This record gives sequence, structure tokens and C-alpha cells, in this order.
Amino acid sequence: MSQNERPSRESIWTVARGWAKAYFTVFTTLNTMNIARVVWFETTQANHAGWSQMIDAIVDGVGGGALGVAAMTISFTDIGRATMVLAGMFEEWVRRRRERQMNEAIAEAVGENNALWRAWNGRRLDALAKGEPFDEPPPDVSGASQNGR
Repeated sequence: MSQNERPSRESIWTVARGWAKAYFTVFTTLNTMNIARVVWFETTQANHAGWSQMIDAIVDGVGGGALGVAAMTISFTDIGRATMVLAGMFEEWVRRRRERQMNEAIAEAVGENNALWRAWNGRRLDALAKGEPFDEPPPDVSGASQNGR
């Protein structure tokens, strides 16, 4: 497999290639802190019957903590990408909300305009049915009739 054909992720934790150095640095730092914490606790705070029991406890503590450290490290190094994903989701939500609000505003404006025209036409038809002259101008295109309504 050539350099150009390599996948964009590497390691068992599928760390993005651009984040591999940061991941390794953070993982090493956190793991060293975890090892120091376990060794300190098992040598000074725990009550072991002998050296072999203390060493077993240290190995168990360090091994169990390494998985948590690896998971935390992925969280720390993927925060940038997670932020970008969340920002994209927020932008899409805002876009859909604005689109929905615009559609609602258009529907409301069309309804108001239709109501103006229906009312004007009703008055026109009433005047026609009564044989009265009807000289009221129709509603204008902006949605407000010319008679001040």
C-alpha cells in the first residue's frame, strides 16, 4: 500500500492522522500521571501482605487505568472535530428554523392578503346585488387596501 493509498486513520483507537501526535502526547502524559497515582497509592496507602501482592495491585491498577486514559485521550483530541460537528448541526438547525419561520410568515401574509381581497370582493358583490354603485378601489399589492384598512 503506497503513501497515497493509506487510510486517513491510524492505530487501534482510530485516531485521525492529523491528531496522532497530539493523541500520543496527551495519552503519554495522562498515562504517566495514572501510573504515578497507582504506584503512590499502592506503596503508601494500601496495606499489602508482601511485595508480590503490591506489585500485582500496581499492575492491575495501571492496566485498568490505561483503558480509561485512552478513552479520555480520544475525547480530548477529538474535541476540535466534535465542536465542528456540533457547529454544523447547529447551523443546520438554524437554517431549518429560519426556513420554517419564513414559510410561516409567507403563509400568514398570503392569508391576510386573501382576506383583504375576499372582504373587498364581498363588499363589491353586496353593492352589485343591491344595485348600488361601488367605487372602492381594490386592495393594493402591498397587502393594505387603499381606503386606509
